[in-house]
Amino acid sequence: MPRSTPDPQGASSDTDRYQALAGSLDLRGRILKNRLVVAPMCTNYADPEGNVTPQLVEYYRARGWGGAGLVITEIAFIDALGSRGFQAQLGAHRDRAIPGLNQIAEAIREGGAAAGIQLGHCGGQRGLAEPPLVSASPIAWAPGKPVPKQLTIAQIDDIVAAFAQAAQRAAAAGFDLIEIHGAHGYLVNAFLSPALNRRRDRYGGSAGNRRRFAIEVARAVRDAIGPGHLLSFRINGDDLLPGGLRISDYQIVARALVDAGVDLLHVSAGTYRAMVRRISPIYMAEAPFAGLAGAIKQAVSVPVIASDTIHDPALANRIVEQGVADLVSMARPNFADAELPGKILAGRDSVIIPCIRCNTCVAREQGGKRAYCAVNPATGREEDQAVPASRPRRVLVIGGGPAGIECALGAARRGHAVTLAERASVLGGQIARAAELPFKAPLRRLCTYYDAALRDSTVALKLGVAVDAESRLIADHEVVVWATGPRWTKPSIVAAAAMPAIDPIEALGRPYPSGSRIVVIGATMIGAELAWHLALRGCGVTLIERGSDFAADVNLIYRIALTEHLAEAGVELRFGMEALAIEAGAFCQGRIETV
Repeated sequence: MPRSTPDPQGASSDTDRYQALAGSLDLRGRILKNRLVVAPMCTNYADPEGNVTPQLVEYYRARGWGGAGLVITEIAFIDALGSRGFQAQLGAHRDRAIPGLNQIAEAIREGGAAAGIQLGHCGGQRGLAEPPLVSASPIAWAPGKPVPKQLTIAQIDDIVAAFAQAAQRAAAAGFDLIEIHGAHGYLVNAFLSPALNRRRDRYGGSAGNRRRFAIEVARAVRDAIGPGHLLSFRINGDDLLPGGLRISDYQIVARALVDAGVDLLHVSAGTYRAMVRRISPIYMAEAPFAGLAGAIKQAVSVPVIASDTIHDPALANRIVEQGVADLVSMARPNFADAELPGKILAGRDSVIIPCIRCNTCVAREQGGKRAYCAVNPATGREEDQAVPASRPRRVLVIGGGPAGIECALGAARRGHAVTLAERASVLGGQIARAAELPFKAPLRRLCTYYDAALRDSTVALKLGVAVDAESRLIADHEVVVWATGPRWTKPSIVAAAAMPAIDPIEALGRPYPSGSRIVVIGATMIGAELAWHLALRGCGVTLIERGSDFAADVNLIYRIALTEHLAEAGVELRFGMEALAIEAGAFCQGRIETV
């Protein structure tokens, strides 16, 4: 019997350490060249009507050339009855979409990857305010959210037909695999889960009735695409909801789907209510749902994909090597580095641009913006090739943090003679300091990448060198870029304080004894994480913020996570408070009144 969770210890030798991932897989006669999958991830690169754009084609072309065995596109909506959930979501809802979809399929296959497309109906979890909002039952996905209308039997029939028609279009466009999104609280999952389905007709009540919609969709799509195309189904292994389905329930669902003609199961977990676990920030452990994939694999005869927050190549290899799953999908890591699969299989870990789980991409997409990456400026801009400079120049970049490093690398790629000067003895700036925090240790991968990328470039490094306006370095260069980052200045209330008042970066290195009383002013990302860090060291910490919530640089997922972690660490968090004065051993605060 295969293990249900990967062993965190032990790795293969340097010569074949990712041998399990490198192996091919026969999917009903179609050979995937390896076990790595680019997972679906919304980009908002389509146009507002759901049409394919050059930006979207080039994004997927880069992932097709990246070395994965299979690339599955983001969720594509299927009809005009509420299936569309995002502002610039890809569409497979009409025949006029076929030529654009074909561009994506062919772009993916150029690099040797199989081309897959995910089809889905967002149900009650739409990110759009415009109607219609429909679901299995009139249950809001979270308190305070809009309540969807319950679908009629006739509308259910129409949606089943729409799935089949969208799948036909995808097959005609040249996709090798069609995946149905049946997880994450979207419509198919809402029918499956008793927490979201209170119907009393043939689509609700018993477990068999609640499975009916998913089975009808699977069968309709199977019939629509025929035996020449593969059918994948993304399912939860656990709804992570009170009253939701658990793994033993989903093993039954999985077997029923295989009987309905599904060739591949893509295992995830949760709904939007559990977003902090499903799209986890840097603080949380990797591969939280690998065990669920292992349990599904034990229940069915078809291959299984393990997914969700699998970033470490060695861990991904163990998942396949130990029989937990047959394939491993990665979403955010492939968003950060289009060449990730090829780098993994070549054993070139140090040159991987690592996703740091900051969720900038997700936060932008949820806000209706194009999704871009905080660590790779090329993501989403793949069509903008680095044009050689018409006249190479001598460029000095001052500051070895992320901005300075990316500027230096970009200028060097264009042919400029670049010098990067950093006053510290190490690169990385605030990233390097943040990586010292135990809950942000994965940032060390980014520092490793920066070191390797600069070593492989033509950039001349000068570490431990402070540059001012009179420096000879400035005189020796034609172009100077200041990338030194912000400077902390003492606010007026602390400038004359009798007690120590320091900036957060300096506070990281202070050996505060356990029991020290510390006030952190400002619930920015830096302020909140510093408060957490100091509390974990035994300090009594109060974090005050003049606003009613965390600052704007803390996105939704991080707000949820930080609220929980700060409470667990004993940080006293006070919103709507402003520091008015600081005296020895105490501080004066006032509540901000709003009209």
